[in-house]
Parts: sequence; structure tokens; C-alpha cells
Amino acid sequence: MSLCIVNPVSGNGKSMKIYKKYLKHTRLFRTEYHNHIYDYFLDNLEKIKKLNVIISVGGDGNIHQIINCLIRHKIDIPIVQVPTGSGNGLFHSLCYERNLIKPNIGDALRMLDEKKAKKMDIMK
Repeated sequence: MSLCIVNPVSGNGKSMKIYKKYLKHTRLFRTEYHNHIYDYFLDNLEKIKKLNVIISVGGDGNIHQIINCLIRHKIDIPIVQVPTGSGNGLFHSLCYERNLIKPNIGDALRMLDEKKAKKMDIMK
């Protein structure tokens, strides 16, 4: 099962449009306030442990909270970022490594379809 965590404010509202167009087959969690992802993980920990992938539709704040929750709860689940934020620093770094010039939604969805997970070093 896949979970899509969407920040509806990110990208001037285009995050929900992207979810509805490309990802509506996944289970949706839409953030409503700052740090909502942390509360969601606490309330749904057992369900989250059973997921195959988490898809983040938002910016660096969204993916940052997801990564922190996975580390905090010692959960090893692949994550995919669909960049809709203003900076998208992590996604830019990933695309640079893959020799892509300009990150876009198509590249993010292609990474998801390829189902090729790659481990990343995380510093605490």
C-alpha cells in the first residue's frame, strides 16, 4: 500500500492538482497545520509500518518531516518526493546525481514507477 502525504499549500495549491491527476490511486494524507506529519505518524504508526512507499508531494519541509519521523520510529520505507515547494533542495540534489538538468514532476513520477530505491546517508 502507498501513502501520499500532500502539503496543499505548497506550490500555490498545485500539490492537490498533482495528487488528483497522477496519484489518486494512493491513500491520501493532507497536512493541515505546521508539523501535522509528526502527529499523523504518532496516531497511525502501525498502519505506516505496513506501507510499501511514502510519496511526499510538497517541498523540503514535507520531506524533512517524513524523514525525521521514519528515523525517530525506526521505520525503513522507501520515500519519493514530488517537488512542489519553492526551493526543493533535496530533489535538486537527487536530480543532479542522476545527471538531470531541471527537476520536474515527470522525473519524480518516473523515479516512482522505476521502483529503484537508493539508500541515502542521514546524519543525526
